[in-house]
Amino acid sequence: MQTPHTIFIDWYKTLSSSLFWGQWADPDHVRHSYDAKLAQWLFKENRFITNDWMRGKFSSEDISTRLGKALGVDPHIILNDLEESCRKMTFNDSRFLKIISNIRNKGIRVVIATDNMDTFRRYTLPGLKLDRYFDDFLISCEVGSLKEDFRKGNSDFFANYLKCHNIEFKDTVLIDDAADPEEYQCSLGLPVIKISTAASVVFALEKYVR
Repeated sequence: MQTPHTIFIDWYKTLSSSLFWGQWADPDHVRHSYDAKLAQWLFKENRFITNDWMRGKFSSEDISTRLGKALGVDPHIILNDLEESCRKMTFNDSRFLKIISNIRNKGIRVVIATDNMDTFRRYTLPGLKLDRYFDDFLISCEVGSLKEDFRKGNSDFFANYLKCHNIEFKDTVLIDDAADPEEYQCSLGLPVIKISTAASVVFALEKYVR
């Protein structure tokens, strides 16, 4: 197995499955009655807004204002609850950070590559002190493109990182729950390890410390 220069690893459903406004799912939470309505409005009926948020076209304040009108809830409360949920996200497996530390000690860079919103750098990164454990962060809202937005041989999502580090896709690997290994390999030459459980993430990472 070729040792990669960089391991790109996805966030949502790979490292963490924590949800925005996750505290609202608690039946005892004061805004629990809005939980299903929020999910329906933002992530189903208006999925295009979610995607534009991930591409950096909306801020968390913009989304909170829209949700406030849709739900009849003060936008400032929605934003505060969003921040709280993002700062308190958890990893799917307590072993992840130790294994990643061992990988980095071998000189391999580990970079979170996530289709995500401004919430990630504003709240999740400082809340979990992620800069202690990862070398860099590729966030779709900052590059204006999702991981799936690629043409044969070209990806706006990854392009700047590869250029800055003078490497090619073949020098990297992506660990992700959603990426199609064959499609990414054929279109970009990017090796993908597709995972489905926390245990499969552990198994994928441990390959690089053996």
